[in-house]
Amino acid sequence: MSSEEGTDKRAKRNLKTIGYEYISPVFENLSGYTPAEIKTMPIETTIGLMHPEDIHEVQYTLNEAISKGTGSANQVEYRFRHKDGHYRWFCDRFIVVNDSRGQAEALIGNVSDITERKRIELKLTESQSELETAQRIARLGSWVWDMKAGTVTWSKEMYRLFDISPDHFDGNPDVLLNIIHPDDVALYANAKNVNLSTGELPALEYRIIHQDGSVHCIFAEGKVEFDKDGIPVRSIGTAQDVTDRRKSTELIRESEQRYRNLFDQANEGLILLSTDGRLVEVNESFAEMHGYTIEELRNINIKDLDVLRERSFEERAEIMQRINAGEVVRFEVEHYHKDGHVITLSDSASMINIGNQQYYLASHQDITHRKRAEAAVRISEEKYRSLFENVQDVFYQIDFNGIILEISPSVKHYSEFDREEILGTNVADLYYFPEEREIMLDAIKKNGEVRDYEITLKTKSGKKKVTSINARVFFDKNGKPDHIDGAIRDITERKLAEQELLKAKEKAEESERLKTAFLENMS
Repeated sequence: MSSEEGTDKRAKRNLKTIGYEYISPVFENLSGYTPAEIKTMPIETTIGLMHPEDIHEVQYTLNEAISKGTGSANQVEYRFRHKDGHYRWFCDRFIVVNDSRGQAEALIGNVSDITERKRIELKLTESQSELETAQRIARLGSWVWDMKAGTVTWSKEMYRLFDISPDHFDGNPDVLLNIIHPDDVALYANAKNVNLSTGELPALEYRIIHQDGSVHCIFAEGKVEFDKDGIPVRSIGTAQDVTDRRKSTELIRESEQRYRNLFDQANEGLILLSTDGRLVEVNESFAEMHGYTIEELRNINIKDLDVLRERSFEERAEIMQRINAGEVVRFEVEHYHKDGHVITLSDSASMINIGNQQYYLASHQDITHRKRAEAAVRISEEKYRSLFENVQDVFYQIDFNGIILEISPSVKHYSEFDREEILGTNVADLYYFPEEREIMLDAIKKNGEVRDYEITLKTKSGKKKVTSINARVFFDKNGKPDHIDGAIRDITERKLAEQELLKAKEKAEESERLKTAFLENMS
């Protein structure tokens, strides 16, 4: 044996005298002590040079060897303190020699320096421990499949992954069939029967059921090794618990599906724009309101639809700045329909981040008809206002307490009151004959309206004005009387003319009567 790995050391140990009869000179290379130094040491001193943690093992092995007697081969490993103070690992192989009475008389053996082997073993142990720790953290186990023997060897993490005790696993891979989810048994069985001549072992994902009933998802993959004749003989691979990843993937998929459903089925027109205005995503509502298909709109620039065209971003610079600053901004835009007519849209836009990429998300409502209706109402209102402010008749609105809610400016011509000073006052103050108000109210309440109803009103200066009134009751949504709308026409001049005509008629009739009477008397 070489001096590096171990040195012949023959020591005849006389247990009665507890001493050494012979020590190989080479032992000095191992321990740093000369044979003479060792031989003069008491056995207690020699034992004291051993590492304290190893003394018990040495003593136990020695006692066992002595009890077995002559010829038994024995071995013990221990750390021995070198003369320079550091420990070296020794492997002591020895036999016991008995005397004629069967008593242990001597030990004959040799010592090898196994420090390097121990260092490698320690390194391997540490590596194995690190591997096991890494596998436990990653929930990743490893396996080796001996195809000739039909057995599988597992790492420690494999037992945890599959919730199987090492005592219940005999190396037969079919043990997994008992815990694989029923819906995945066929998948697993077919994977085992795959043709391995190509050297490929396909990746496989399947579910297993733990003893507590929980379902876990396993992802397994491996590779095949061949012998010199090209026959597959061994396969190695890994299995990883990907339950959390699977759940996360499903949640992401469900979230994406919910987003897609909301996006596609929304009544509003939704679009996703790149920062340069390209239409990345478009829903059906947006396509319909523009007269295009979704496919036609994809990759079209929003500027192509905008009535402002190339000036769109520039004209809306302030709006774009607010959107880029993170604000949700509402505004109106005009787009060209596919057939060329213009549609008006109410737009709500914001900036969002998807995969570290910024996009504009905008929703559109077609308000073309609403804008047209608003324009029609505005025109109608302008016509009404023009009529309201310029006709000679007085239009008014009062509540059932008589408070004037609205009245046209033409009231000035009849009453000498400005519109502003009469609003909010009670109409009863304008009646020349107060009793006429109650009579007219009774008529309105009874019939719901009055037509050409004559009322005498008074002006600001107290003058008498004869008017003709048309009025109607309006009701609220619950059917209760709410207010009265009406129109007043000044017929004072007409009434005076009628009176003058009446007087002239009466005068003419009186003259005719007198003439007739005179002629009768003459005859």
